[in-house]
Amino acid sequence: MEQDAASPGAVPETGAEEVVVVRHRRMTDWLRWIAAGLLALLGLVAVALVVLESPIGHRFVVDRIARYAPASGLRVDIGRIDGSLMGAATLRDVKFSDPDGLFLRVPVVELDWRPLHWFTTGLDVRKLILHRGTLYRGPHLKPGDPNAPLLPDFDIRVDQFQLDRLTVSKGIFGEQRRIDLVARADIRKGRVLLTTDGQLGGQDRLYGYLDSEPKRDRFVLKVDIAAPKGGFLAALTGAKDSLAIKVDGAGRYAAWNGRALVIQPGQRLADLAIGNRAGRYSFSGPVHPDGFLSGVPARAAGPEVAVAGEGTLVNSVLSGQFSARGRGVLLGGNGTVDLAKNAFRQLRLDAALRDPDLFGPGVRLDNARLTATLDGAFRSLVIDHRLTADRLAVGGLRAERLVQEGPLTRTENGWTFPLNLTAARVITGNAM
Repeated sequence: MEQDAASPGAVPETGAEEVVVVRHRRMTDWLRWIAAGLLALLGLVAVALVVLESPIGHRFVVDRIARYAPASGLRVDIGRIDGSLMGAATLRDVKFSDPDGLFLRVPVVELDWRPLHWFTTGLDVRKLILHRGTLYRGPHLKPGDPNAPLLPDFDIRVDQFQLDRLTVSKGIFGEQRRIDLVARADIRKGRVLLTTDGQLGGQDRLYGYLDSEPKRDRFVLKVDIAAPKGGFLAALTGAKDSLAIKVDGAGRYAAWNGRALVIQPGQRLADLAIGNRAGRYSFSGPVHPDGFLSGVPARAAGPEVAVAGEGTLVNSVLSGQFSARGRGVLLGGNGTVDLAKNAFRQLRLDAALRDPDLFGPGVRLDNARLTATLDGAFRSLVIDHRLTADRLAVGGLRAERLVQEGPLTRTENGWTFPLNLTAARVITGNAM
């Protein structure tokens, strides 16, 4: 049956058109309001930028920086800002202080950067030059954020970083030094480019070059460091004697072979073969730690330690395996370390005691072995371990088939160690 047009269930044709028109008007109003809101927001941003770029805005930024007090205790005071905060600027009379007072003063700092690029392409600095600064002493800063990533997880572009005629006061090294250094960093779009070249006063020299780009099958790595005894670099590294580090090689990203040397007068501290096979890195060779260790660690290492390892580093996540064989201990491990989130991911360690008398006269430990798995954030770590030994002899006391196991945990308040030690037999030498 056909429904009569005048019946109650029918919708007049003109009414439907009115509903569509009303809905269209509402949608148009919404779009207008959204557009008006966006324009207002852009207007506020524009006004804020104009204010920031004015002398009043510059003084406001200077005051905010001076009042900013990070946990490390670092304070930065800027006398004046010329130029643009959103582009190229010159900072006048910049002072760096720690809780003990002023340690570095730079009369002129050239800065050219793109701060708004942080939201799209990460850190973008075209130029940062410190002219004619004076370092009065080493900074005494408090430890920073323990949860800060060990490696950055954002893009970095620093076209030019330069220390221009930095004077190091003679109170630090016994004589006045002049430092000139130029560096560059470009970590974007699958490419890693890091360069540094510096004359650090006296015979100190620092040169490094890394260019890794898988898409172009390119890999170049060179390092040349000279740290004479008593110089700037030796003081930074704690070396008591002269030190030289050289790294070089040849090839491409798919197949690169190189060598790393660490040399002190009269001895080679390390002589490692290093390589890259399409992003899988490796190292192997002897290390001579004589003079750097003492006591039990020195006896465990001996005069030479054979080390080896291989793994990948992708998005700040290190995965692989390693081994170290010393005179007294054999150590191996495999697993993952997230350097951006500061966490272990099922990192397994295996250790075996090769020298039963490692712990000194009167203590003997036969066939001791340790297995442990590290998992979790560095500051809330869980180490599930198992330590076994056939025999422990201390003086006249002897214990056989020892087992110690359980989860060792770390929290903000310290370590918790479960004492869960068993032995099949204990001989004391005393009848009671």
